[in-house]
Amino acid sequence: MRDGTDGGWRIPTGAELLASLGSGSVPADSTSSRFLECAHRLLRHHREQWHSEDEVRRCYGDDGVVAALKRKIDAMNAARVPLVEDVDDLVAGHVPPPADVTPMHTETLGSVVDRLTIAFIRAEVFRASRPGHARQLLAEQQLDELAHAYDDLVHELAAGTRRVPAWRVLKAYGNSC
Repeated sequence: MRDGTDGGWRIPTGAELLASLGSGSVPADSTSSRFLECAHRLLRHHREQWHSEDEVRRCYGDDGVVAALKRKIDAMNAARVPLVEDVDDLVAGHVPPPADVTPMHTETLGSVVDRLTIAFIRAEVFRASRPGHARQLLAEQQLDELAHAYDDLVHELAAGTRRVPAWRVLKAYGNSC
């Protein structure tokens, strides 16, 4: 259906998505539960990766530890790809594709949710470590702007006035060229 719903399913608003991520839970009776579950999996993934990247910076002088952590981060990036694709598959299964002449967005909705979860963590980290600092305020502003851009895209998808590419990540993590 063009309103972003299908059989009681709908894409959550940016405010609903951020509230769910902030609460740490998915409302069981929500028409957006499956979508929010995908976003929560991405959030958990990015939190773990954020901590691994911090660990690399702390262990920078130990080449063996850095190499092991880099392999772990590469594996995490590979594991992230299907999480993003889960969002895209869910949306594709519920929002009919518009005509091929409809303007294309630059990225998939899964990619936007992926970036939103990263921006959420960044704002969360700065909120805890540098409250009121210019970087914390910038992180909050970027999160807010991205949530508004997400809302615009969701509205356009539901109205059939925008389409998203049917992309799949082609990078081979851990595989040779």
